[in-house]
Amino acid sequence: MIDTRAGGISGHEARKVLFDEHRIHVEMATDSAIVAVIGAGSAPDMDRMLQALEALPDTGAAGIPPIALPMPGEAVMSLREAYFSPSQLFPPRSASADVRRVDSPHTPPGIPNLLPGEIITEEVIDFLLRTARSPFGHVRGAAKPDLSRMRVLMK
Repeated sequence: MIDTRAGGISGHEARKVLFDEHRIHVEMATDSAIVAVIGAGSAPDMDRMLQALEALPDTGAAGIPPIALPMPGEAVMSLREAYFSPSQLFPPRSASADVRRVDSPHTPPGIPNLLPGEIITEEVIDFLLRTARSPFGHVRGAAKPDLSRMRVLMK
């Protein structure tokens, strides 16, 4: 993982420049970082990668504050209970708080955005929507890529 803001460029911009100008593909990009993954059996050209990183333009992103992660919602049922509970798709802001128990948005193999059985707070919804709407934004495991609908568990 490489913090791109230290060099004055967002991760999304760095991802695009690295691919367009250097034909270097990174696994993932966020507002502040890129993730480079080396495949098994590969022999990476680290000199080429370092030269490409050093050539990235400074777009002024260094002064942008880091992303604030939302606090998790309360867990109101066990993972097992959530897994076997019936669910429905709802627009993210229409489900009442007692129904908002997500069963899918997660980031395998990484750290999940939400856990099954967790109340989805407004702060979490805002964070997930910003993520989905960002350049190259993607919320893995979401029922709809644009988060126009979220899978929620019913009581």
